[in-house]
Amino acid sequence: MKLFLRLISILALLISFVLLIVDGASSIDGGQLFWTSTGDFLGRMGAGERFQALVTGKLGAGVWRGLKLTVLAAPVVLVAGVGGLIFWRLGRIATPDYVPRVRDDTA
Repeated sequence: MKLFLRLISILALLISFVLLIVDGASSIDGGQLFWTSTGDFLGRMGAGERFQALVTGKLGAGVWRGLKLTVLAAPVVLVAGVGGLIFWRLGRIATPDYVPRVRDDTA
C-alpha cells in the first residue's frame, strides 16, 4: 500500500512539474502570468462532466458547489503539487522510535 501511495505521489508531482513548465511557457508567450485552473484542466482532459456527476451523485450538489469554488478554481499546479505531497506523506516509511538502552555496569 505504501508503495502504491508513493507511486501516486511521484506521478502527481511529475504532472505538477510538467504543468508548471507548460504554464511558464504560456506566460512567456503571452507576456503575462498565466495559470491553468483545475477545472479547465479537467475540461480539457474530458473528465469535467464525469467528475461533476460522480461528486453530485455520491456527495450532493452542495459539496460540488464548494469544491467548484475552492479546488477547481485553484491552479492545477498547486492542486497536483499539494496532492502529491499529501500522498508522499501518507506513503512514507515510518522510522522506528529509537530508545537507547541504559547499560548497567554496576554488576
